[in-house]
Amino acid sequence: MATAPIPDNTTRGVAWFGLALLALAASWMVPARFRSLHPEVLEVAARGTPGLLEAVNDAVRRDQQGAARWFARAAGDVGGVDAAPIASLVAGVDAARLDFDAGLAPAMARNARRPGTEPPAAFELVLPEAGRQVVGDFLAASRSPGTRALLRTRSMTVRRFVAVGRPGGQPLEASILLTALLHERELLSPSLAADLRRLAEHSPSEANVELEDWYLDLMVTAMRLEWSALARLVAVTPDVYSFGRFAVAAKAFPKDLPVLYAASVLGGDPAGVAGQLLEQGEPGKAGLRRALGLGTGAVRVLVADGRPVMPGGWVPSFAARWAIVSPWGALAGRYGLVVFAVTCALAGMGSLSGPHPAGTVRGWWSWGARAATAVAVSGLLMAAAEPAPPRIGPQPKYQLQLAALGLPTPGKPSPARNPALMDPATLITIGVFATLQVAVYVVCRRKIGEISNLPEPPLVRLRLLENEDNLFDAGLYVGIAGTATALVLQVLHVVEANLLAAYSSNLMGIITVAFVKIRHVRPSKRRIIVEAGS
Repeated sequence: MATAPIPDNTTRGVAWFGLALLALAASWMVPARFRSLHPEVLEVAARGTPGLLEAVNDAVRRDQQGAARWFARAAGDVGGVDAAPIASLVAGVDAARLDFDAGLAPAMARNARRPGTEPPAAFELVLPEAGRQVVGDFLAASRSPGTRALLRTRSMTVRRFVAVGRPGGQPLEASILLTALLHERELLSPSLAADLRRLAEHSPSEANVELEDWYLDLMVTAMRLEWSALARLVAVTPDVYSFGRFAVAAKAFPKDLPVLYAASVLGGDPAGVAGQLLEQGEPGKAGLRRALGLGTGAVRVLVADGRPVMPGGWVPSFAARWAIVSPWGALAGRYGLVVFAVTCALAGMGSLSGPHPAGTVRGWWSWGARAATAVAVSGLLMAAAEPAPPRIGPQPKYQLQLAALGLPTPGKPSPARNPALMDPATLITIGVFATLQVAVYVVCRRKIGEISNLPEPPLVRLRLLENEDNLFDAGLYVGIAGTATALVLQVLHVVEANLLAAYSSNLMGIITVAFVKIRHVRPSKRRIIVEAGS
């Protein structure tokens, strides 16, 4: 028995849907996103760039004990890095030598070093009277205008410190001397040195507030870092603001300080690294650890971009390289492929729904409406397909307790996080509502076809179509019921509160009813009316 040939409309519809699937698969291979970075982008960016092992080796070669230890700690926190060669490198560091300025270390060691203790932080060396005396005597002979301007700020008016020369004024004096020493030894980045000199030369004035903030930030940081580690940090810090961001993150996330420090030095952007912790929360921490484990190139791409790293599947290397070289170009390419896929899917739906009735509007309006629909649906698909980072609450702020001043100790700051918009539960809920609407659409489509093919007079078929108006509105009823059910369950705490998932049911119901009535019911009625008048 011969098989009936497949209608041309069905063949065209299947072809359109096949083309849509190909375009959608191609768009999935482009790692360009609106709100996050694809992991493969970091993988490609890190190729051929040095990692933590090279950073430790470089610090040991330059006899920077503190920096080498912080890089080694970061390697331990990151994981996935071979710790044996790093441990052997750090073990070779001369622990008997004081980690401080080479010219002043012998004088400092007589007063500040205790055998068998951990290497002291930079601030711990300068804070005692003997340490301040050694640094102050050395800087007194300085001929640098910037250094002299910084030393003159010891007489500036302060708000949060106790003035130099009064009981409790030692922390401010130590911060000023430490800043001046870094400037004198040309360890500050050129832009940071110019920024500090500008503030110092305008003091006393409105610059006092910003300069005092710098001294506070330096104290917070130098209480944690050794001299060589601090020197490596300020060498890559572009301005006072960036250093302040680092200090806030160091105070708010003390357990992540090794990763924060290593990423800041290797990435050359302390403010960008701090932003990953302060603004992105846990995804930011995970992204920094991942980037550090891969290499310097990954760290630089991550902090320059500013978005968190979210999970993603395999993508070809050339597509990831495209996303690095031209992020907006790759995003436009991906969005264009999604628009093309949706356009093909709409064309396939039109072909499978049968030929256009006589007298319907064709041409530019049909394609214009289809294009507008494709753009809107594509935007929704792109937003829904992206893993959404969690929303972060207000950024943590800190106040520093100075025991000598008796200042109050604030509670430990922690970033407040809200649940993500597109978590798996939300996607599953939206998928269930979409499945219900597809079922309603299929029922309505079959009912329209059944009535249109009846051997009854045209007026009878027209009345039957009008009689099914409530059925054709079923999508709206189901959508409202889904939204109401979701809201009730959220109020009763049966499910987590998520308005996006709840109202998606109502939105899809409106779209389904509009599509059924405009795309199917209206043309069918027109065809029957034309048939009755002929």
